[in-house]
Order: sequence, then structure tokens, then C-alpha cells
Amino acid sequence: AREPSNIDRAAGGPVNIVALYLKRKIAKDPAFAGVPKAALDAYAKGMQGLEKKDEKKALEQFNKALTEYPDFSQALTEAGAIYIKQKNYDKAIELLKRAVALKPESFDAHFNYGAALYYKPDLPGAEAEFRTAIKLREASAMSHMYLGLIVVKSKKYDEARDELDKAINLPGGANIAQAHFILGGLYYTRDPKRAADELETYLKLQPNAPDAEKTKNTIKELRAKQGTSSGGSN
Repeated sequence: AREPSNIDRAAGGPVNIVALYLKRKIAKDPAFAGVPKAALDAYAKGMQGLEKKDEKKALEQFNKALTEYPDFSQALTEAGAIYIKQKNYDKAIELLKRAVALKPESFDAHFNYGAALYYKPDLPGAEAEFRTAIKLREASAMSHMYLGLIVVKSKKYDEARDELDKAINLPGGANIAQAHFILGGLYYTRDPKRAADELETYLKLQPNAPDAEKTKNTIKELRAKQGTSSGGSN
């Protein structure tokens, strides 16, 4: 089983996706029914390469699996995810589009296809894929985070707040620094205290962020507004 997680380096920068795996016996898994043995063997070696953080070997094996069986949706998905990390978005989109067509019920395929389209960028296409991913797995914090990033660019600020709030309150979501940073901006005028709290959380998660000093100054401004607002209401 594969679950995408994230490591933020700086707000506004690319989100680095890390795949977490639980081993399973591929040959006995009904999800791989009909896949030729040679393709399964190559896929298994590709997964071993990922476990050892050898992406070059993994990609070679996934491509070998696809040579043996071009309609191998899981291999298309895994290879596509590697191409995203390599910033080869065109190749990732090519493979993941096929993966989604072959297995429309696959959360991983839609999630990775959405990510590839987001970085291309094709925001309408990415939005559609993440909405589908959320239907398939509502509890995916990263899917809500991506959807929030997309709709904020379309100036759908209320929806963006809702999606990012969902993201940080789902399992694993509290550690998504970028979500807290964007929420800080979205709450800036509406709720200075909440905005400052979100930015402080961002700095706790990313203490060495390039914009750390600027963010600290923004927090001071927000705390001052919070105090003024509180004083006026007493």
C-alpha cells in the first residue's frame, strides 16, 4: 500500500512527496490479476528500488514492467511519481493519464496525475483530479492541501480556507507547513489571531525557512492588530 506524505522546504516552493509503503505479496494480490509474471517480477524489483531509495533502478524496472505489459496501471503510476520528482512533468502526465484511464478507481493514480498537472501547470486539470482523489479517499490530507492551493489561485478564498483547514485537521496534516503558511495569509484580515497562530506553526515546522524573518515581522503586526481589536471590544 502506498500513502503519499510531504516534506516542505519553504512556502510557495514545490511540495516534496515521499511515498510510504507497506509490503504485500504482489503475486498473490488480486489487484495484479492478469499481469504477466515477467512484468510482476520487474515491478517487484522496482518497489525494492524505491525502498532502498534507488530511484534510478526503480524507474528502470517499472519501465521494464511496462515493456512486458503496457497496460500495467500500477507500474504507470509508480513511474509517473518518479518522473514528477525528476520534474519531468510531460512524461509523468503521459503515463499517469494512461494509469487513470486503466484504473479510474485508483486513488494513487488520480493523486499523482493531479500533482503532475499542478506542477505543469494545468490548474483546471489538477483541480479535477484532486476532487476525484478526495472522493476516493476523503481522509487524504495532502489531497485537500493541493486542492486548497489550487482554488486559492482562482481566488476562491472561502473554499481554500475550508480545504486547508480540513488538511491540517486530518491525520498527518498538522505537519504540512505550507498549509499553515497559506492559511496565515487567508486569515490575515479576517482573523489576525488565527493568522498569527498559523504563521507561528509554520515557523515551528520550518524554522530555517528563507522567509522566516519576514514571517516573524508579519506575526508581530498581526499580534498588534489582535491587541488593538481586543482593546476596542472591551
